Parts: sequence; C-alpha cells; structure tokens
Amino acid sequence: MQCALLRILAVSHHERLQPALLVANLAQEHVGSNRRVLKRLARRLKDGLPLVAAIEQTPDALSDSQVLAIRYGAQSGTLGPVYQELLSQGGDTVHSAERSLRQTSIYLGAMLMILTIAFSFWLLSLLPMFEEVLSLGQSRLAPLSPGFPLQFMFSLRDWVGDWVVLAPFGVATLLLLVWLLPIHRWLRRVFNSRIGWINQVRSAELLRMLALSIESGRPLAGALSTLARYHFDPGVRARLLLARNEVEQGAGVWESLRDARVISANQTHALATSTSAESQVWLLRSLSDQKQERAQASAQAAARRLQTAVILAIAALVFLLTLVCFQSLNHFITQLL
Repeated sequence: MQCALLRILAVSHHERLQPALLVANLAQEHVGSNRRVLKRLARRLKDGLPLVAAIEQTPDALSDSQVLAIRYGAQSGTLGPVYQELLSQGGDTVHSAERSLRQTSIYLGAMLMILTIAFSFWLLSLLPMFEEVLSLGQSRLAPLSPGFPLQFMFSLRDWVGDWVVLAPFGVATLLLLVWLLPIHRWLRRVFNSRIGWINQVRSAELLRMLALSIESGRPLAGALSTLARYHFDPGVRARLLLARNEVEQGAGVWESLRDARVISANQTHALATSTSAESQVWLLRSLSDQKQERAQASAQAAARRLQTAVILAIAALVFLLTLVCFQSLNHFITQLL
C-alpha cells in the first residue's frame, strides 16, 4: 500500500495533479485497514490540507522515514528527487531487515504464547493427577532428593496459581491495545532509538538526504536545519540540533556532523577533501549503502539470537516436563513393586 501511495503521489507531483482524487481511487483498490487509512488521507487532502500535513495527520499511511523524506523534499524544493529515491528503495527507507525481524518476533511470540498455554494446562490439570497417584502410596518428596524436579513443579504450581491461564491473554490484550492506540507510534520511536542497527539505518537515511541536497544544489546548512526540526527520532534530532548549532556558529558541516556522531572522523576527512560535489554525492551514497548493509547484518544476527534463545527456552521446558513425567512413573512403579 505504501509503495502504491508513493507512486500515486509521485505522479501527482510530476503531472501537477490534485492528489485527493488519485488517493481516493487508490483506496478502492485496497481492503480493510489500508482502505480506511487511504480514505482518511483522501478526505484530508480534499479538505484543503497541504500534502505533508495531511500525511502527518494520517498515521500508517506512510512510514516515519517516508514522511520525513517528503517533508524534507517539500521544504528544500527537492520533492521530485525524493520520490525517485524512495521508489528506488522499494518504497521504504528503513531496510527490509526491520520487517523480517518484526515477523520473526511475531512468530516467536505466538510460539511462546501457545507453549505458555500448554504448560499452564499441564501444570494445573495433569500435575494434580501425578500428585494424587503419588499420595496413594504415602510417598514423600524431599526438596533436595532425586525427586527435586517434581517437587519444584509442585512449588511452582502453588506459586503461580490460577492466574497463569489468564496471563497470556492479558499480555496479548495489552499488546493489542498498545498497537491500536496512538501511543504505539511514540513507543516505537523511543525503543527504536535505543537499538544499534536502527541507528545505522537512520544515519544512512540522513546521508542520502544530504546527498540529494548537494545533488540539487541546495545548501547543506538549510538541509540540516530542516532535518533537525522535523526528524521523528528524538536521539537523531538531538544530534542534528547540535550539528546545526555548530554550523550556525561558523563550523564546517562535515566537522559538525562528526562531532554529533553522525559520521566518523575518516568519513569526515574523505568528504571534506572531496574535489567536487559529484564526488561528495558518490561518497555519501556509498556510506549510506555501507550503513544499510551493516544494519541488515546486525538485524539478521539479532533475529538468529532471538530464535536461538527461544528454542533453548522451549528445549529446557520440554526437558523439565519429561524429567518430571519419568520421575512420576518411577515412583509409581516403585510403589507397585
């Protein structure tokens, strides 16, 4: 939906057409939440809101990065090249690794919820049967005896109580409310700013927008001012404000970006000693591609670590349940003999 909307907006900008009707027609091609989002956007455009304001007031029509890029293009007069840049990246400036990691998290979260429900059923329904069987022979389990796993399960059952059955549904309801309410966008921005590979993606997006500014002949000081004012990530916005203030006090753009930890010292030297604007554009795009590749590798590594951790947790739980079952059978057979 976002890719299609970007194409519609690019055509509207290039052909000097009113986007409201195009977006309304695009809404008819979608169903569910996408249609509702596009209809809201078309209605705001029809009411006369500027394009950027209408998109900003319609959450999830475009991603935060796309909205920032369009705002930057509108402020700097580079909206046409911005649309081309967004479409060349598949419609989203955030790397596809973020989406794959999100899908992995959803899949593992669903697995954990199912496992929690199954474990709750075993703990509250089957474990009492083992306890009743063991009580027939008047057997007693000492906490430090070989029957410790079973004794541990009894203690866990007494501690958890009946609420463990409702816990997965409570967590799922809380997550659903956070996702549906407007607060989820704020939470996503706050938590994303603390993830290293997402910071790499944010830096890559900044470098691409600076490359667009140089390529279009716009001053970098104005680009920094616009990005520092409208960037959605609080951490990145603080660094850009620092760089902008240094530029206003007479410092060089690349040195200010280095001091703000947007680029490294070696990258600053390479950009400052470039002989032409074309070489600076090439360097900025190359650095952006490198950051994107590193972010993709980091995200994939994080997804693998997450999968490994969940698999080990499931294996440990299955091992514990298996040990308890074998111990119960051993006690029962011992009593019969």
